[in-house]
Amino acid sequence: ASPRLDENNILHLAGYYNTSPERVTFDITIAPVNNVWRLGSISVKVLPPPSVAQAPPAPRPATAPITKKKSPGHDSKEAVTKAR
Repeated sequence: ASPRLDENNILHLAGYYNTSPERVTFDITIAPVNNVWRLGSISVKVLPPPSVAQAPPAPRPATAPITKKKSPGHDSKEAVTKAR
């Protein structure tokens, strides 16, 4: 928000520092007293970051069933035929 003077001549400052991972917000009032600006109030909060619309997680790729390949010569018909 922009700085503003209210009807009582009090300056209001509000904003935030976009730090990571949290956001630091502040709200300050300053009032003129005897021609000197004096701090009226200050509020500082540490808030979680604003939520960001996230895309749904990507679907996991389908996995093919694992099959064991028989090496030649191990219980294969070809190996038995050659051995005869």
